[in-house]
Amino acid sequence: MSDFQQGPGWWQASDGKWYPPTPAPSRLDHKSAKAEAKAAKARAKALRPWYKKKRFVFLVVVVLVLVIVVIVVATQSGSKTASNSFPSKAICSTTSTSYPDQQFTHDCVALSNHIMSMAGSGAVITATWSQQSVDGDNDICGDVTYKNLNSSTLDYNPFDWKLQSPAGSVVDSNFDGSLNSGTLIENGSITGTVCFDNPGQSGTYVGIYKPDPFSAKRGVWLFTSS
Repeated sequence: MSDFQQGPGWWQASDGKWYPPTPAPSRLDHKSAKAEAKAAKARAKALRPWYKKKRFVFLVVVVLVLVIVVIVVATQSGSKTASNSFPSKAICSTTSTSYPDQQFTHDCVALSNHIMSMAGSGAVITATWSQQSVDGDNDICGDVTYKNLNSSTLDYNPFDWKLQSPAGSVVDSNFDGSLNSGTLIENGSITGTVCFDNPGQSGTYVGIYKPDPFSAKRGVWLFTSS
C-alpha cells in the first residue's frame, strides 16, 4: 500500500491508496482446491447415516413389495383352502346299525346332527326327516340344505333323492316338496324339502342321496317312524 503508484499493475482503492498487483492463483492451487472439494463430498457421502443411503431405501421398498405380495397370495390361498377344506375327506360316520341294502364301502351315513358330505362330492348337506301333511297328503319329507364348497358349480335336483321303506321298497320323490332343480355357484346354498308317499310302515327308513348315477357312492340318513 502506498500513497503513490509504485509501478505497473498497481491499483487505487476507494480509500485513495495504491495497492500492489494481486497475483493470479496458480493452476496448481485451483486443481488442489477442486480435488479437496471432491474428497470432502465423498467423505460426507460415506459418513451419511445408513438409513439415508439410496441403496438401503431401494432395498426397503423391494422388501415391502415382496411382503405385500406374499400376504395377498397367502390370504387368497387361505381363503380358497378354507372354502374347500372338506372335499378330500368324507363327513359321515360308520354305523353298527344294519339296514336293508346296506353298502359298507359306498354308503356315507349322516352324523347325529344330520350333516353329511361324501368325499369329493363338493357339497355339505343336512337333511332332517319327519312325517308331514302336504296338500292333504300324508308324506315323509326331508328338510334339506345344500352348501356348495366346491370351486365349480353344483347341480341339485329332487331326482337325486330316494326313500327306502323298512320293508325294503325304494321310491322316488313325489314332488310334493319345495326343492326344485338348479345350480349352485361356489359357496352358494339352497334349502328345500323332498317328499315321498308315506307307506305307513313302522321301523327304520333310509333317506338316500345319490347325485351321480355313474358312481356307487350314496349319502344315507337313518330315521325311525312308528
